[in-house]
Amino acid sequence: AKRRRASDATTCNSNITMCITSRLQLTLAILKPDVCKIPVKLQAVRRMILDHDFFFVRSKVKNYSKEEIEKFYGEHREKFFFDRLTSYMSRAVFEAPLSIRARFGLTDTRNGAHGADSEASAKREMGFFFPEFDPQKWHAEEEHRFLTEKLMFDEERCVHVPIEEQRSKTLRE
Repeated sequence: AKRRRASDATTCNSNITMCITSRLQLTLAILKPDVCKIPVKLQAVRRMILDHDFFFVRSKVKNYSKEEIEKFYGEHREKFFFDRLTSYMSRAVFEAPLSIRARFGLTDTRNGAHGADSEASAKREMGFFFPEFDPQKWHAEEEHRFLTEKLMFDEERCVHVPIEEQRSKTLRE
């Protein structure tokens, strides 16, 4: 998630992270296999996201079958690039040379990340990767914590948590 200013998988492990952006705007970021398989790349991408004031609301690492990815990218089924798209979870070419997609990817279709292109896409894509997550419920019950509490990034769970919650966890251990 990212605070607004006045004017945030396929056959290999993929790290799928729901990130937030004054009402916070939820978005989805998918870190693809070529990023996830190299810990230093994964850590660098997470650091870039954190450095741009995004919050990690939910995070998971999961293997997805080709069939699941075909379902996710179903809107492109009849297009010539569908097989290539689903083979490596790519929706776009390198458009921004300093982006995560470009800096941590290998080619135009084997790029480092996927990001939702609109709020509507983010909502649909979050439902695919986080079926238990309800954005309306999150806004009603959890968003206030991201707006009012001091948070820290929990490296182990790859999510932001209130500092007090993290202190309690540390004391219990």
